[in-house]
Amino acid sequence: MKKVSILIITILTCIAVFTTAIAGLKKPKTQDKCLRKIIERMQHRFDKVHAFQADFVQKSYSGAVQMTTIGKGKLYLQKPKMMRWDYTDPEPQSFVTDGIKTWLYIPSEKKILIDDAKKFFNSPMVKSFLDGPQNFTKYFEVIVGNKPDSQDIVLVLIPKARDSNVDVEQITLWVSRNDYQIKTIETKDYLGNRNKVTLVNIKVLPKLPRSLFTLTVPSGVTVETKVSGSP
Repeated sequence: MKKVSILIITILTCIAVFTTAIAGLKKPKTQDKCLRKIIERMQHRFDKVHAFQADFVQKSYSGAVQMTTIGKGKLYLQKPKMMRWDYTDPEPQSFVTDGIKTWLYIPSEKKILIDDAKKFFNSPMVKSFLDGPQNFTKYFEVIVGNKPDSQDIVLVLIPKARDSNVDVEQITLWVSRNDYQIKTIETKDYLGNRNKVTLVNIKVLPKLPRSLFTLTVPSGVTVETKVSGSP
């Protein structure tokens, strides 16, 4: 997993819990009543959820080689800023953060990369999601891209300013009309690459074990670190 993918994962995780444009979309004004109502209800859910776990399917499309790969696994998240992605497909690997450090473990390479979590959480785009959907219109042009009677609400988010740390051109969210849970998230970058994550078997919990959000270094594994004091 490349570094840019970790940044995308961070954004997708923030979107999932803390809460080229499609032709024919109707662009509402920032104060549009419909959009404000959607964001208020998403923010209400954001404020209520403190931890959750889910299974995920991630489809990653490479614009350069025009190839799609599919990843699967388990996601755990605990406010604030603790997350864990355990991939089972296409190969086992784990991305873990406790909000201070990040661990990327690739068993096939017998390597763990340890880094400073600030590099991810200090991104303006990531920060915009950590505070919840209430800030969407501050950082993004938000487009409602579906008909009122459709099963899901579709929101297209286009960054108002380019983030040097996260090369994202557009984010699309599919939100359930029943409970305002974000079901699917897709990011598109300026090179035409796409990452689409669908969450299933979502389970909201009061708390998760803190031990989930650290990674013990297995015997025989090489550690590469940029964090002072890391093993």
